Amino acid sequence: MEKMKLLPPDEQAYMERLFVRCPEMTEKSMTLRKVEKGRNFVTAGELCQSIFLILKGRALGIDMQIPEKVYAFKEFGPGRFLGEFECLSAIPEYSITIRALTPCTLYVIPANLYREWMKNDGNALFLRTQKILYDLTKQTRNDRKYLMLESMDRMILYLMESYEKEEACSELCIRKTREELSGAIGFSEKTINRNAKKLEELGFLSLRTGKIYISVQQYESMKQYAQGKLY
Repeated sequence: MEKMKLLPPDEQAYMERLFVRCPEMTEKSMTLRKVEKGRNFVTAGELCQSIFLILKGRALGIDMQIPEKVYAFKEFGPGRFLGEFECLSAIPEYSITIRALTPCTLYVIPANLYREWMKNDGNALFLRTQKILYDLTKQTRNDRKYLMLESMDRMILYLMESYEKEEACSELCIRKTREELSGAIGFSEKTINRNAKKLEELGFLSLRTGKIYISVQQYESMKQYAQGKLY
């Protein structure tokens, strides 16, 4: 459990409360795994045999149901449990594929032992239920607001969120392709390109060799715009 110190302080405090009565067998069964950037560590359709707790790094949820088309729809960061929904819902297979967006450090917990722990530890089950419902409620509220926004405003919020995920970043380069941005934001590549040019004219970003760059000053300009119009 020493590796829990890799988590941000607020997540460390949460894990201390969550694991206070964790069975010794479950705790001893937890293994540490490091995953390289770009590698899948959960594959949709495979048996849900493990729960993954992200200690460090970011991962991406992707849908690969359409041949030769990858749809990225959600990022996961430190403190996030993956495979938990399937485990607690008795769904036998993982529903989505999870790919390491950056190098990731994970704790891996056998799904059967995690389920037994939750069944017998009311405190842990309450904390996880509370956390899951909070996240789902917040996501639903944000999704409703997001769907009502115009394409440029959606792109601004996406770029702000991307910048905020980087620690001590003086200038962020968005390395996603236009196709990946299209899937993440929900508009066509043509619309993404048009909005990128418009945002550059407004001073919210810079375009260099086809990539989007955001400086501290440009992020602050987008933030001021969002506070005045979007919040």
